[in-house]
Amino acid sequence: MGNPQPKDQDSGSVVQDWEIGWLAGMLDADGSIMMNRHQKRRLAKPPHERVYLEPYVFFYGTDVPTLHKIDDILCRLRLAHYISWNANSHGYKKSTGQKRRLWAIRAVGFKRAHALLVTITPYLTTKRPQADLILQWTRIRLAMPTNGQRRKPYTSEEIGLVDRIRNMNRGLGSETKRWVPNY
Repeated sequence: MGNPQPKDQDSGSVVQDWEIGWLAGMLDADGSIMMNRHQKRRLAKPPHERVYLEPYVFFYGTDVPTLHKIDDILCRLRLAHYISWNANSHGYKKSTGQKRRLWAIRAVGFKRAHALLVTITPYLTTKRPQADLILQWTRIRLAMPTNGQRRKPYTSEEIGLVDRIRNMNRGLGSETKRWVPNY
């Protein structure tokens, strides 16, 4: 299931506040909010124009009912996301030694990440600082006129926000990622 979820899915019932709070709790507990910084290899452009920045919001897990619950809530909220399975990685349940496949639900790119974070940031606790900085960054990017072209190169303010987000995330990572070898 590597494709984004269809936008015309049945919206089902209204999403309750407690469901958004649960979703935020899942992200706080076993998710990631981060910025990825790519370096393009176009030598004709100056170095500051070769940088490509992209926000990521990930939920990780091994429990399939949890995957379905998160997917259901995101679909009812009409938030674009991808679901993927890491075929080479397995989570290990400490009590039984049982292996489980690892799944990820992700909202990648500044429009998808922005839409998701606008919805759940008020409910976040431990990852709220990263979410606030990414929202600040995405609001700057979304406010820029495009005129049918790509947005302008990144400003020093935007690069500074990305560096702050990346420094916040220099910890051990999520519990699932620590238990999954070679992830």
